[in-house]
Amino acid sequence: MDPYNADVRDRGGMSRHSPDRFISKYRGPPEPATSKNQIFVRNLPYALGTQQLRDFFRHAGHIVDCNIMTDKDGRSRGCGTVRFESSTECDRAINMFHRSHLQGREIEVRIDM
Repeated sequence: MDPYNADVRDRGGMSRHSPDRFISKYRGPPEPATSKNQIFVRNLPYALGTQQLRDFFRHAGHIVDCNIMTDKDGRSRGCGTVRFESSTECDRAINMFHRSHLQGREIEVRIDM
């Protein structure tokens, strides 16, 4: 038995060196990146709802999906993602809203990796 991977059975078949062990407990596995049409937004107000985030970024283009990350108790983690139809709209959102203020907080906007 390999002493470095002795507990592989305990982790559902994931070895110590498996990239799957780095998946966050707050998010599922990352979706494959087909294009750069999604932004990541940091420092959101904790009371902000998904619809308010959608309304804020609506001026940059057509929003396909919008999500605020929450912990296991349902409380906001202060960050989220917004997916646009095109990468052009995504770039426009970064140029328009990076370091802007939303409900008294300076938000950071970047391409979601």
